[in-house]
Amino acid sequence: LGPLISSTTLACTKIAQDNKVPLLTPSATNPAITVKDGKTLDYIFRSCFVDDFMGSVMANFAANSLKAKTAAIYVDSSSDLSKSTGQVFEEAFVKAGGKFVSQEAFLSKDTDFNSTLTKIKAANPEVIFAPGNYQEAAMIVKQARELDIMIPIVGVDAWDSPKLFEIAGATALNNTYYPGHYSPDDTSAAVQK
Repeated sequence: LGPLISSTTLACTKIAQDNKVPLLTPSATNPAITVKDGKTLDYIFRSCFVDDFMGSVMANFAANSLKAKTAAIYVDSSSDLSKSTGQVFEEAFVKAGGKFVSQEAFLSKDTDFNSTLTKIKAANPEVIFAPGNYQEAAMIVKQARELDIMIPIVGVDAWDSPKLFEIAGATALNNTYYPGHYSPDDTSAAVQK
């Protein structure tokens, strides 16, 4: 079994492919993990969706389920996951009839998002797409709510951590959404919890 995240999985793929050793990642979503130069790699596999799919699904969710017509994108400019899903989200949201009123960026390990969130609030979007890791996402959500930004905030699978709730607080996470790699129809106790 390979690593969990895309950056470390990408570092392993050449070694596994060259030595004909199957590598399976359960959660690395970068499309380049299984395809190189347009060709599917023979020994590299994943059991999850890819960034492009995730960005598109979240854009369609924002436009169709949340009925948002305007959006803000707030990406981690130091993260390939964040940048790629942000780009796909933008394209899919526009295709679904949406419009962007704000595009902002932060860096991994940032902790103060108030200034940028104030700019986003002034642009008056109906939804914010914040494709970052759970640490920054939790602080963005918490600080947004403290600034009375109560619109939906949507993210990516990297939000999926119990620490998200510890950092942001359960109340702040109301009206937030992110995709998961499991089925809610699974009846196991761990999934239901």
